[in-house]
Amino acid sequence: MLNVSSLLQVEHLNVSFATQTGEVAAVRDVSFSIPESGTLGLVGESGSGKSATSLAIMRLLPPQARDHRQDHLRGSRPAGSGLMTKCGAFAALASA
Repeated sequence: MLNVSSLLQVEHLNVSFATQTGEVAAVRDVSFSIPESGTLGLVGESGSGKSATSLAIMRLLPPQARDHRQDHLRGSRPAGSGLMTKCGAFAALASA
């Protein structure tokens, strides 16, 4: 359920990638909330899932990826360019 003061709320995000040897989990059970006037920084080691998290939120994961999540974005469409407009920080993270 969307917190009224949150611009973006992600609950239990999981991202996995299909490989020749099976499915590999890239992100496991990530949840966070960004207040309307707030900022969130994703920090972690190489391969920790920062880009996969950002791409999943923007719905830009490659075809071999699977994401399971519940996310809420207040005041915009649930997918596509609305997310990048509202959350430019994720666009910057995904391109880094």
